[in-house]
Parts: sequence; structure tokens; C-alpha cells
Amino acid sequence: MELELPQAPSDVLKATLTHSGPGLVLTLVGAADLRVESYFESLLLALNDRSKNAGVENVTIDLRELTFINSACLKSFVVLISEVRQLGDKAYTITLWQNPAVSWQQRSIKALKAFGEELVIVK
Repeated sequence: MELELPQAPSDVLKATLTHSGPGLVLTLVGAADLRVESYFESLLLALNDRSKNAGVENVTIDLRELTFINSACLKSFVVLISEVRQLGDKAYTITLWQNPAVSWQQRSIKALKAFGEELVIVK
């Protein structure tokens, strides 16, 4: 079942949120660049709010079709991980689905995993 998200200001990025078992799945398609920086940050913060309110165990973020991300949007992931860490014993895990064929994902997701430690799972 698809859940409602804030409306994207540009068609360069498409985001869909679905409920799946004990968690939520955010699927990102396109590019997270200058045109969607503010939206991207608000999207991830809204995802965190929804996850906290629903009491989910895991949030999966499907990045397999995210072809580009700029540093400001990547920083939004750091903010999300920091917010989740502050939840303490109510923290949920974040699973990042990556695409090995997309060059930015190798280094950037590795860095997010290192920052997120036990909170971030990479598949």
C-alpha cells in the first residue's frame, strides 16, 4: 500500500513510500540534486516522523534507481541517521538497497554505513 509523501518540486526525483511487514520502504528514482535539496531533507525528516509514530522496526531506502546525489542531499542521510540514533531504545534500523552499477553509491553508502554503525544495513 502506497503512503502519502510531500510533493516533489521537480520531476527529477520520484519518491514512493510503502508499508511492508514490520517496516516502511522508501523508493527513490532519479537524481537528488540542487533542484530538490530542500525537498530531500524534508522527505527524510518526514520519513523519520512517520517511522517513529508507527513504531517500525526497520526502514528500507531503495537507492537502486537513484542515479545521482549531491553532497547536500547526502548530508540529509547523515541527519536522518543522527535523528534515529537519538531515539535510543526506540531506534529502528535503516536498510539501504544499493546498485553496484551506480558509481556514487559504492563510496557514499560505505561512508553512511561507517557513520551509522549498527543502525545501517547495506544490501
